[in-house]
Amino acid sequence: MNDLVLPNFLLIGAEKAGTTALSRFLRQHPDVCFSDPKETWFFNRRYDKGIEWFASHFDHWDGEAAVGEGTAHLLQSEIAPQRIADHIPDVQLVCVLRNPIDRAFSQYHFYLYTGKADPDRPFGKLIREPDTEFGRDLINRGRYIDHLRRYESTFGRDQINVVLHKNLRQNPKPVVRGLYEALGVDPSYDPDVESQHNVTRYPASETVYAVLRRTWNTVAVGAERVAPDVVDRLRQFARRLVFDTSKPSMRDEDRAYLRKVYEVPNYELGEWLGKDLSHWTEPVS
Repeated sequence: MNDLVLPNFLLIGAEKAGTTALSRFLRQHPDVCFSDPKETWFFNRRYDKGIEWFASHFDHWDGEAAVGEGTAHLLQSEIAPQRIADHIPDVQLVCVLRNPIDRAFSQYHFYLYTGKADPDRPFGKLIREPDTEFGRDLINRGRYIDHLRRYESTFGRDQINVVLHKNLRQNPKPVVRGLYEALGVDPSYDPDVESQHNVTRYPASETVYAVLRRTWNTVAVGAERVAPDVVDRLRQFARRLVFDTSKPSMRDEDRAYLRKVYEVPNYELGEWLGKDLSHWTEPVS
């Protein structure tokens, strides 16, 4: 057990806030070892596999000072903080926070792309159904202050490092170098921050996508029993045809609704961070 290599920092979220890009910026540093793959889901969904299984994702460690892993769903997990503390109590926690309104919109379209969301149930309807599992998921992931307080009660404030998505997107180098310093590696290293990673794809037409998806579901039910690999390749091809990276506009009434939903949590988060989050009320973040 003493020979296990475990991370001394975790990138815990938020989902659809830039964690993939940040993980790639961090792993560029020669004194940083990142898990393979980035997300192991150990502390929330695969804990029964055991700590040795988790440690196997760092078999490529070669003496680097900073060792990290990045499951973006950990931020909202109620069970992960104590599990993490049981194994790596001194861990540094890193999270990227995006305007929760835009984060929810991006996640909804990610769910459309992966087939988890029903295109017949538009974003505006889902966010007004907070009692459903899907609507609750979209909304609650953006109540960052609740999740951060949960981690604070387990680890303390000094182990939590918060990055704002807007800063990471607009001026990434000082953000990344600041994290290098927090993780105990040379902050003078110059990362390549030009390339984009894990860009959300959006349906060119949600109406067309809805029709195609209904047709596809009818065909795929039988075909997957015969040739699942072929079906998966066709699914990927169809997604590339129907989706692109041109972001649709959120309806003004939906943004106004979510602005009200997040008004108090955002205010409390700003107080907790000591940061001005007024830009989260702007039309685009």
